[in-house]
Amino acid sequence: MKLKSLSNIGRSDSVNVLNLIIAIAMIVTPAIFLIYWGKSGYDFDERKDEE
Repeated sequence: MKLKSLSNIGRSDSVNVLNLIIAIAMIVTPAIFLIYWGKSGYDFDERKDEE
């Protein structure tokens, strides 16, 4: 019983770490893309306004 519980805890910890990495990647990558795309969009809008 004790050995099984310890092995389960180790597995859950590794799974939680992978889930955290995946969640952070899913949140950070679109945010960086939107920020980069938004900055380029603002630049184009400013150029159109100047013209």
